[in-house]
Amino acid sequence: PAVKEGNIQEVLRLSDEVEALPFKAFQPDSTGTVWPSAQGMRCGKLLADAEECRNSDDWEKVLLLTGSVNDLITQYGLTLPADMAGQLDRLKGWAVAEKQEYEEQKKHDSLVSEVGHLLQKSEENQTASINPDLASQKMELQTLAGKWREIEESGRSVSEDLQDQYGRDTTLLRGQVGRKHRIRRNILALTAVVLLALAGVAGFFILEAQKAGSLAGQLVMLMEERKVRASESLA
Repeated sequence: PAVKEGNIQEVLRLSDEVEALPFKAFQPDSTGTVWPSAQGMRCGKLLADAEECRNSDDWEKVLLLTGSVNDLITQYGLTLPADMAGQLDRLKGWAVAEKQEYEEQKKHDSLVSEVGHLLQKSEENQTASINPDLASQKMELQTLAGKWREIEESGRSVSEDLQDQYGRDTTLLRGQVGRKHRIRRNILALTAVVLLALAGVAGFFILEAQKAGSLAGQLVMLMEERKVRASESLA
């Protein structure tokens, strides 16, 4: 009677009671028409509720309600009328798109917050006159640049204050990194010059030692020759 009278509240109550039974009261291949009709009414009520949620931009409830409709279709092998099937697809499509938009905005907001925190930390380090090493500053600059690139790729807006802060802080960081690179190159060049000078001095002393050794050898030979000549004179 509830189905024939179109009493949706009674249909919902009776459906809950049937589904609470410890055995399956309806099989998808059953030849009866009352139960499928009742579940069709349930689907219609769920879709109507989803439509109201759509009008209030509540995509989470729309996803939940359309998911319940799909569950009923799968569980009982239902075939919805074309208009209801179209309504289901439209509502689900809208909710999925809204969910994606929400997640992308949430990710964007998280990135913006993270970049803001990194910039604030960088400025605090500058104010405290902390002088990090070159590797740390390069890593800081790369991290900021990578996060900012993700923000730009999202195509979403960023406040002008944050843009100015990012430009100012990264310019300062690049200047410090470049300056430390130049100092490092100069130190390496000076070290190379010193090493070359030391090598030259060492080479000079080695050559002098070799010359001294050669002269000593020649002197020994001359002395031996004089001894030989003296011995021959005595003979």
